[in-house]
Amino acid sequence: MSPLLLRRRPSIYEHVRRHVRPGGGLDESGEALPDEERSREAISWAPGALEGTLVRYWGAPDVPEEQVAELHEAVVALADRPGRAARRRVVELAREVDVRAGIDALLDRLEAAPPRDLDRLHAELVRLLVTADRREEVKLAIALLGPFGHRPDAEYFRTLAYHEEFTLYAAIALANVVDDRIAEWLALLPHLSGWGKTELTERLLRAPTEEVCAVLLRHGQSIGNALPLASECRLHEALAADDVDDELLDGARGIFDVLTGAFDSPDTLLDWPHAAEATVRLLELIGRTERLDDYVLVGQIRDFLAPPEGAEDELGAGNDEPTHEEQLRSAGFDDVRLARALELADAILARPEWRDRAEAALRSDGGGTDGDAVNAARRLGLPLRAYLVEQIERRPNEAYPWYELVAGADEERIDEAIALAERVLDLDAFATGPALELFGPPEEEGPHQAVGLVLQELERFPGHGGSLLLPALRSPVIRHRLMAVRALGRWGRERLTEELVDALAETARSDPDEDVRRAAEDVLAGRPVGD
Repeated sequence: MSPLLLRRRPSIYEHVRRHVRPGGGLDESGEALPDEERSREAISWAPGALEGTLVRYWGAPDVPEEQVAELHEAVVALADRPGRAARRRVVELAREVDVRAGIDALLDRLEAAPPRDLDRLHAELVRLLVTADRREEVKLAIALLGPFGHRPDAEYFRTLAYHEEFTLYAAIALANVVDDRIAEWLALLPHLSGWGKTELTERLLRAPTEEVCAVLLRHGQSIGNALPLASECRLHEALAADDVDDELLDGARGIFDVLTGAFDSPDTLLDWPHAAEATVRLLELIGRTERLDDYVLVGQIRDFLAPPEGAEDELGAGNDEPTHEEQLRSAGFDDVRLARALELADAILARPEWRDRAEAALRSDGGGTDGDAVNAARRLGLPLRAYLVEQIERRPNEAYPWYELVAGADEERIDEAIALAERVLDLDAFATGPALELFGPPEEEGPHQAVGLVLQELERFPGHGGSLLLPALRSPVIRHRLMAVRALGRWGRERLTEELVDALAETARSDPDEDVRRAAEDVLAGRPVGD
């Protein structure tokens, strides 16, 4: 039996195939691939995010010509002289070469100098695709199989396309083996949610027909593509129709939410020349809404158009950047349209029933877990403390209510948070010993995220929170220990208990991170903690 069939890890293809839902799409447990690195010392990337981010913001890396030549030679040998050594060589090179950056050059070489037996190469590539346990090998197999145009391969590509690490590769390969690639891509789109959707949407926007845009405006919004969707698919015209359906309205909500409120979006509403007419129409369409998330969205749009006093400086004034007013005008907001948008928004926000709806959402099971109830209540001036404490008591490790409770807290609120943490969090599970982890386990596995949110506030409150700072010095997460040391540095040497001094001394002596050791030494010596 081939060594490729004796790997200890399951193959990636089989893993994905087992997690495909009956109606299409991937279940959550299928996202983590068999080759996923489990070390918490590195950033955990969502499927396709690492490659997508690098290519989008830094461009594809240059692949040395000699690497491509070497891989071409290995692929030809795989067909002409198949065997254990030839397969191993292709696998090794697939892990060294950036497949996305080098595939075009490799395909050019294969077209100019193909192997003698193309059928054998196809068979070997199918074998690699279904048995490989590393994502680089699977990407290479998909990219090389697509140009063969063998229709039976479509099922392999459809299966792998559901996993967003492979969506782009599989979509391009499918285009070679199906009669209608656009229909195939549109059918795939609703089953995606992350970088795979972003990259597939970019492909579809190269030919934004009416049919394509009808689907994209309803199901295409994902990471970083809100403005291209609104602009290329002319969202303002779609919203102006008399028969705007619920799916289109939901798609527009998502696009506006990103363009007016997402801190990580590369674009804003003011980058779109037709923003004004689309905004007015959207506010007209949701004018009688009963959805609490619409209240939040309308408030967000209103604040974006007319920022609270002091916030406008952050929106482009100075440094030769256009002012907010100039940006508004470039997006179509003349005096009449701006006044109309604000009038519509104010009318929606002024409706008296919002208070009752927000209070009901806060009382409901899991109310506000997506932030809508909390954001609505904050805008309405409703007290949130009791609700947040209740949420924390029900789900102690959940980070969101802790963030809302302690962000910008005063002394009374931070003391309450410290006492609550002592009561509801398993600090023994948190203080498992110093290590070199950057993030710690997710909230469903431990209290690390919750404790970290409290720790980051404690530097502002010298003398408070020793009961958390002591176990924090034994957290496996580097930043937790640094936050604890910095907070203790603000206490002053005279306020440190003997137990805290001993813990700092142990940290200075044996912590595995040099920065943490140095910071602890500074505190013990009475020096300011270095950056």
